[in-house]
Amino acid sequence: MKRFGLALILSVFLCTSLFQSQAQAAPPIKIYINGVELNAQQSPVMIGNRVLVPMRAMFEALNAKVVWNQGQQRVTATKGSTTISLTIGSSVAVINGQNVALDVPAKVINGGFTVVPVRFVSEALGQDVQWNSAAQTVTVTLTTEVAPVSNVNARTVSQQGDGSDLQVSFNRAQDESTIDHYRVLVVKAGNAPYFTAANADNVRSGNFTVINKDGRDKSFKLDSQTRDVDGALLQSGSSYAVFVLSVGNQDGNYNSALSRASSTVTVTGVPAVSVVNGLSVRDVSDFGDGRDLSVTFNKAQNEHEISNYRIFVVKSASSSSFNVQSANAVSSSNYTTVNKTNSGYGITTSLNSSARDTSGELIRKGVSYNVFVMSVSNNTNSKVNRLSSASSSITLTDNSPITAPVITKVEDVSDFGDGRDLLVNFNKSADESKVASYRIFVVKNNNASSFNLNSANSVNSNNYHTVSKTGANTLSLTLPSNMKDVQGAAIVNNQSYRVFLMAVGNDKSNYVNALSSASSAITLNNNFTVPAVTNVRVSDVGDNDDGRDLQVTFNKVADESKISHYRIFVVKSGNASRFNLNTANAVSYNNYTYVGKTGNNISTTLASGATDVDGAVIRSGVNYQVFVMSVTTANNLTGNALSQASANITLINNSASAPVNVRADIVDYKGNGSDLSVTFNKTVSDNQISSYRIMVVDADQANKVNGFTLGIANNVQRNSYTEISPNTTLPVRLSEKALDAQGIAISRDKTYKVYVLAVSKGSNNNALSAPSNDVRLQEPSVTPASNVNLSNSSTADALSLTVSFKTASNEANVGNYLVMLVPNVSPNNGQYNISNFDLTAANRVPTSNGKTVTKQGKEVNTSTVLEFDVNGNALSVGTTYRAYVLTLGNGHDATLNNLTSSPAHNDVTLDYK
Repeated sequence: MKRFGLALILSVFLCTSLFQSQAQAAPPIKIYINGVELNAQQSPVMIGNRVLVPMRAMFEALNAKVVWNQGQQRVTATKGSTTISLTIGSSVAVINGQNVALDVPAKVINGGFTVVPVRFVSEALGQDVQWNSAAQTVTVTLTTEVAPVSNVNARTVSQQGDGSDLQVSFNRAQDESTIDHYRVLVVKAGNAPYFTAANADNVRSGNFTVINKDGRDKSFKLDSQTRDVDGALLQSGSSYAVFVLSVGNQDGNYNSALSRASSTVTVTGVPAVSVVNGLSVRDVSDFGDGRDLSVTFNKAQNEHEISNYRIFVVKSASSSSFNVQSANAVSSSNYTTVNKTNSGYGITTSLNSSARDTSGELIRKGVSYNVFVMSVSNNTNSKVNRLSSASSSITLTDNSPITAPVITKVEDVSDFGDGRDLLVNFNKSADESKVASYRIFVVKNNNASSFNLNSANSVNSNNYHTVSKTGANTLSLTLPSNMKDVQGAAIVNNQSYRVFLMAVGNDKSNYVNALSSASSAITLNNNFTVPAVTNVRVSDVGDNDDGRDLQVTFNKVADESKISHYRIFVVKSGNASRFNLNTANAVSYNNYTYVGKTGNNISTTLASGATDVDGAVIRSGVNYQVFVMSVTTANNLTGNALSQASANITLINNSASAPVNVRADIVDYKGNGSDLSVTFNKTVSDNQISSYRIMVVDADQANKVNGFTLGIANNVQRNSYTEISPNTTLPVRLSEKALDAQGIAISRDKTYKVYVLAVSKGSNNNALSAPSNDVRLQEPSVTPASNVNLSNSSTADALSLTVSFKTASNEANVGNYLVMLVPNVSPNNGQYNISNFDLTAANRVPTSNGKTVTKQGKEVNTSTVLEFDVNGNALSVGTTYRAYVLTLGNGHDATLNNLTSSPAHNDVTLDYK
């Protein structure tokens, strides 16, 4: 508070309007911190006899942590337990949450530099500040004091009779910024009143416990090897006090600070035998069990009290809780007994293969362990067993060298003239867990004798081939096309090589790479050929007049591993005797057919655009032979193989031609397919036809664009057409059960067209005719009368009209005739007149309103006289009439009547004669 009050007295107010000009006029001011000038981008300024310094440079020089809040225009400096907040333009600072008035607030000058009162900041942070007006200097002397810890406490938590009985706790120093670490010092109670900071600074390093600072209060347990400041192990029956020394860091030449002593604490454990020391462990082998673990320790000081020693291997995860009680409870199968020796000071022993850790698991690689040694008392009534401190942790690893892989074979397997020709077989390293990958080196034979592991490790990565592990015992691979030898030269033919293989260790710090012996010498040569295919056969399978008609079948090569693909060559028979491997290799790729491997024998039909080897499109009428070439995977034309020629083949057009002049006639009136008779002209190439299919198609479908096509006809169901043989006599009458092409029964009052499909022998090249005439099934109509004539036969006394007509030419389907007179009057109450009289109206006229004339049995002229019209009205003067004859069907041969009228010019207007 004294320093803080001084800061308030030194702080004064500077008027804002005068600030800039005064700052510019002020003489140079220098600041020295512990004798070193503070250099900053912004120099200090003098305002009203008060010095303001650049904020960040000053705070950081005083070892404070600085945080700037742009939004709030606030700077916060923290050092130890002190926190200061200054807001730009504010006359109030905040120190540890308490407001403090300032005469001179923090300012921003010269485009962004924040300046603050130097004395306030330095003294608020607990530093000594002196101003020398004559020298225009501010001298800041950083204090070298460090803060002591508080509330040091020591208590017993067990009764082992050593340091492990003591639990120590303390509150950390308020300001740890000047502290490097803490030292816990155990002092015999009789010496505690005289123990000073000077004594504490001189305690030997083995006689105190170091505790690192971490910003938290401390609580921890000492171990059994803890010694007091005089170097003696803590022991049962002795009383002690505990001190904590805060050790300053060297950056500021800080001194140390000693805490107050704890209350006295007495170790009250049962007396125990001497403990071993100097415990160390090593990984000495690669068995992967207890034999890899060697334990060394110094014998207990008073070994006459001890019967033997027990070695405990504890998983590191459990070692912090392992103590003498835990050790006494471990089963005898889970520790190793070591007998006393009469010679030497130390004991070293390796465990056996069946050694187990304290949990009962066999000791193995990859597990972190700590080792303890217990001195076993020979008289537990007087002194109990004593457990050592834990050894450093150890994880067993396999440090045995990598075994080199073994090259079993190198072989020339192809003819690319590069690395792809070279096959390398090798057996992997015995233990691949140590191997990251393999490297294959190709070395010219004359350099192989000097190629060693050092040489291999130095080869550029572009000049070897890396092989990943697969887990398989044996690997076989061909090298890539860009493979180079170790000198960077491409792999070529006629050069003698040897191959080496290196196993690359997966941990360079533990595993050394291992190089195989050289392979046998190998020289690559271009001597690779493949076998030819066999049993090449050709067939004419279509009628497209192109390559699609030619089917080629052959037996594949037995071993296709060296086959890339096959090529089919179509050769005019006249040139076949001169066609050989050289000419086949020279054929343009446009003039052969490429066939990929399938693993099976091949049968393929050529494409429509397929050509012969001369580039001519394959067509009917030309005699050909076919060859097949096996193409090797090697880049070697002489390695290809050409088959024998196939048999001769001339493609023939076996397609059908379409029937013409299809006609359909009505031959009956049963209302089903038997009413239809179909005839057509058969195709010229009738010998290529297996049958004709007569198809009845709904005219609505047939009349659509692309309504009934060859594709549709080919797919019509079997029961939806009538099939006849080529030698069937035409015309053909359909069955009464015949269906149309859609599978619907043929019926009356529907219009049809008929098509005929010529079905080709041995191919799908059928041909469809054009449609027939429209045909419609109807009820039978009676043969009508003819030559109807009307004349006036009236007398002075009576009105009458005479109707004459010629009977039907065929009266076989006639029942009789009904003669009627129809007036030409305006319609009235539904009565008939010339304008609305038709067959339908005539069929409704009562026979009493006309004159019935019986059929004559032959075609004759007949007449009859009528005195009334069809409406039952008597004839009247001035009315015009027309004569009608309704020929009535007999109801069996004809069900539809027929109506005939006299011509209009023969109409008669009635009057008396």
